[in-house]
Amino acid sequence: MYEKIFALKMTDRMARVRERIVRHPVAVAGDVYKNEFYPLYYSGDRWLTRPLLEGWIRGSSQLTTLKRRAFAESYALDHAEAVIHPEELLLGQLDIPELTEEEHRDFFAAAEEFKKYSPTLYGRGRCCHISLDFPKLLKCGVLGLLEEIRANREKLRFDDPAVIRQSFEKKEFYDCCEMELEALLRFAAKYAAKARQLAESEPDGDIAANYLAAAEILEHVPARPARTFREALQSIHFYVFNLFGLYPAGRMDEYLYPYYKRDLEAGILTPELAQELVDNFCLLMSTYVFSRAANSIVLAGKDAAGNPVGNALTAHFLRSIEHVRRPDPNFAYAVTAEPDPELFPFAVRSVLAGTTQPSFYNDEGITRALMKLGVPAEDARLYTNTTCSEITICGKTRALTTSPFVNTLDILREILHSGEEFSSVEDLFNAFEALLNKKMDVWIRNINEIMLERSRIGAEPFRVSCLVEDCIGRGRSIWEGGAVYNVIEPSFFGVSNTAESISTYDHLVFRGKELSQKQLTDIVDRNYEGQESLRQRIIHRLPHYGNADADADLYMRKLTDILRNVCQTRLNLWGGPVVPGAFPYMVHSTPGACQYPSADGRKAGDTLANCPGPLNGFDRNGPTASLFSSSSWPQADFLGGITMNLRFQKTLADAAGVERIGSLIRGFFARDGKQLQINVLHPEELKDAMAHPEKYGDLIVRIGGYSEYFNRLSDALKKDVIQRTEMSVRSDL
Repeated sequence: MYEKIFALKMTDRMARVRERIVRHPVAVAGDVYKNEFYPLYYSGDRWLTRPLLEGWIRGSSQLTTLKRRAFAESYALDHAEAVIHPEELLLGQLDIPELTEEEHRDFFAAAEEFKKYSPTLYGRGRCCHISLDFPKLLKCGVLGLLEEIRANREKLRFDDPAVIRQSFEKKEFYDCCEMELEALLRFAAKYAAKARQLAESEPDGDIAANYLAAAEILEHVPARPARTFREALQSIHFYVFNLFGLYPAGRMDEYLYPYYKRDLEAGILTPELAQELVDNFCLLMSTYVFSRAANSIVLAGKDAAGNPVGNALTAHFLRSIEHVRRPDPNFAYAVTAEPDPELFPFAVRSVLAGTTQPSFYNDEGITRALMKLGVPAEDARLYTNTTCSEITICGKTRALTTSPFVNTLDILREILHSGEEFSSVEDLFNAFEALLNKKMDVWIRNINEIMLERSRIGAEPFRVSCLVEDCIGRGRSIWEGGAVYNVIEPSFFGVSNTAESISTYDHLVFRGKELSQKQLTDIVDRNYEGQESLRQRIIHRLPHYGNADADADLYMRKLTDILRNVCQTRLNLWGGPVVPGAFPYMVHSTPGACQYPSADGRKAGDTLANCPGPLNGFDRNGPTASLFSSSSWPQADFLGGITMNLRFQKTLADAAGVERIGSLIRGFFARDGKQLQINVLHPEELKDAMAHPEKYGDLIVRIGGYSEYFNRLSDALKKDVIQRTEMSVRSDL
């Protein structure tokens, strides 16, 4: 059914667009803005541009802090230039001009001053990471949002003592939303006017016609409801690109398919043009994702009613992965119990071609886990991986993801150095749970206070809240509890190292009685100096998680039960749950996380586990056994994010390999595994890339829920990717 789409090539026009983006990055990329004089600065809750900072300064005349924030956002939109490049079908580029060294210095000095307005928030918690209600935008447009805002504002009462304060708070919210949305409409008009101006002076007739078509579209959207597939893509992109943050596009193959189908039937769209539009959107999406981050699109799965979603548009997005070959969009394929017989194998084939995309998610398992939290089935089916792998409901959730990151090995180390001697592994687990509970009390209280303060200062553009249900209806921003679902999602890392370390203590101290607790702790603290034979015995002779050994896997199951339990007993500021995650992102490789050795045989300076799967080299019985162990604990309950890394040989890209990997994925999800992400790379190629980076500018690898160019990684992360166990898939799978 989809053979023609799968065979589509990237057009020369889109190839030139890609070349420009790759050669002249404008993304909010950490390694870009540090080396160039771009006026970008991370304030702790927002990427600052010079117009935004100027707007904040000029907005001091506003009566409230929240209105000052909205004024600054509006000022930034009014003073940003319309950046338009030839041949692009969708318009909207970040306006990030270079600064002189003096301008750069002045800007950063002013930005440092800006930090003083929110000192308690700097670098704390996660802003953005929100999937917006794009179907609503396409249905009613910005003018429809404004109409809804004004209608709700008219209902407010200022003559009733019981509601007068709430009325003023709601009015402030509505005024802020109105201010930003009106500025967004002016910004679109600026783009349309410039496109018409460019058309008048453009000698190339095709390019001039494209400018005029783009101008006509921007004169209609995002102000009004989208009428066509191209208008729908343009409306979504224009609303998001100027937010300078991570706002996933959600389930695009579902909510865009009616526009695609209608345009095909009307003869105003062809599969070839649709592919160009999809490629253009994905390329643009890659430009407003900063390095070491992710912005997701979910494909397939089921709709709210439980019907399979896979369609021709799913095929177009899957085809775009190989065309774009960028770290983003961060595609996710939602695998149902009976995946589409054409689309699912093509998704597997794509990742086996070395693109790292898509990652795979257990559709039924995630839906069940959300329903256990009280989410209705129709909402639970519309989940998304909010950037990396954190799970939220599209258009209805304010989640503080990876808030906080918790190194479980730190907890274990503190217990072992407390001076208390334990008589059994059960006592050790109990002490671990008690200390973690004590620390979680402090951490979650701090996160709740951060949420409270952000509700007072406006930590997100107000036009974000306009597309999160039910902020407009409640008259409250996402930081004031306006969303339907509010959740804190801490992420635990070093979990496999912790489970393996506890296993070592059990085998050598509590059960084996070969060493005392203090003796083993001292040996580890000395980085195994003079005890290499013991270290090798721990690594090669003790039973390990990852080999379908029920006894070895038990330590991981007990530990993850504790992590889940300490979250279930807590609430966030708005009464929602605290939901655990278990993915390390990249913090497992940071110097602070790696500074001390551990009882799993890891020496000081070596990275911690890159996922809650088996440690590198400890899974020795193949991928089936490895994933059997990894699904021995309730992964689906860790909706705060799980990343499971597998690396396969390049020889698996044939039809038989696709079938075997597909069976492996389905088998893992049948056991309630949550997520799989796959690298197909040869270790010798990676080693050569470390030695000769100039030869591998386009080499992309999958890290902790996100993909990244290999050359952009730290040396520690590069070594971690190389050391990941390379799997082969036997024919008997």
